[in-house]
Amino acid sequence: MSNISLRDYQQRALNEALSYIHNPEDKSRALMIAPTGAGKSIYIASIANAVDFPIIVLQPSKELLEQNYAKYISYGNEASIYSASLNKKDIGHVTFATIGSIKKEVDIMRAIGVGLVLIDEAHLQTKFKSQTGEFIKALKVKKVIGFTATPIELRNGLNGSYLKMIDKSGFNMFNKIIHVTQVKEIVSNNYWAKIKYETHNVDTSDLRLNSTGAEYTEDSLSAFVNSNKLRFKIVDKVEELRSSGRKSILVFMPSIAEAEILSDSIERSVCITSGTPKKDRDKIVQSFKSQEVDVVINVNILSIGFDHPGLDAIILARPTNSFTIYYQQIGRGVRPHPSKEDVLVVDYSTNVTRFGGIETIEFVETEGKWNMLCGKKVLTEPQVPYYKTPYTSSDTTIWFGKHKGMNIKDVPLSYLKWIYENFENDSLKMDKLLTEIGKLLKLKK
Repeated sequence: MSNISLRDYQQRALNEALSYIHNPEDKSRALMIAPTGAGKSIYIASIANAVDFPIIVLQPSKELLEQNYAKYISYGNEASIYSASLNKKDIGHVTFATIGSIKKEVDIMRAIGVGLVLIDEAHLQTKFKSQTGEFIKALKVKKVIGFTATPIELRNGLNGSYLKMIDKSGFNMFNKIIHVTQVKEIVSNNYWAKIKYETHNVDTSDLRLNSTGAEYTEDSLSAFVNSNKLRFKIVDKVEELRSSGRKSILVFMPSIAEAEILSDSIERSVCITSGTPKKDRDKIVQSFKSQEVDVVINVNILSIGFDHPGLDAIILARPTNSFTIYYQQIGRGVRPHPSKEDVLVVDYSTNVTRFGGIETIEFVETEGKWNMLCGKKVLTEPQVPYYKTPYTSSDTTIWFGKHKGMNIKDVPLSYLKWIYENFENDSLKMDKLLTEIGKLLKLKK
């Protein structure tokens, strides 16, 4: 194995990962936070290089697998790929895999002594009941490290949706943050391109959240696009960007229909959606990266795993309640490239106003608890109000935990709040409990 030249923060990440890996007393499932462009593939390669037992590296897509694998072998290392979508099913000392393919090979993994699982884009597979969670449980591996730029999830609370750090949830695998590379470290060292924001006033009165409060409905997003005449505005903006010298423009639209209509209205543009055949999708991506095509309009496709440093303009026309989606969209343009001075984010979605500039993101630990800030604004876990009116109408009792057998009206509110925010209504019994707790909490303060 060859030595890997690491930046200061990458060396710190490696040291903290190895401290966790070699500590037999640490039974946690660890999380490493690193922004887009920090080099998570290098984090993974350096860790894989430093351990002497078999490991598995999991990725959510074949594109990310290929990137991580290519980075690892570029240092003169050998590795195997286990992914049906890549037509390769080999297992070795270091195996890069997609979970859908490798999940059935638990017995082989245990037989060869896999001692560590690394999980890229860990925020996409956090739950114990997910494929990855079930795989980790069956494998009985002692050390797990997840990598993500956005260690958060959108949860539903008494007052609607809110952001929660994924290490705080009883349903999530990851329960300890062992490393943070802050965005400001990347920005101060010029590892990110400069971001310019151009925000536009739009009417958001048509937007409606869905029944979970987590995201806007498709109908209201379409109404938003139409009422604000965004198609015409974006057509004009694209021509303006082209005239000003922007060479690579990525547009995010909320629906396939809107994306296709817009593409028909912009000469020499290409549309890519979930309905685009894989072969055509790969061709479009390559044409975009080579700048044969300068405008690509997409719907939820070119976000995670899409690496195009030459991208110098992003148009946001999809309002979202998800910070992760917002971050991933802008994150496509932050990588520096000799052909650009900056990346321009043109916002017709109000997302920039809602969340703030992603270059100001910071993770702060206070009294052992981590929160995500954007500038001075805390984005995770707002306080949930409770009211003082007594509640006496429920005969519901807790059937688990330290208050097992107690009527919920006699259980401490802090414990009920924890249940309400961490358990899912996956059965009629649990649904009734959460409903009654919701009624109770709304009546107390």
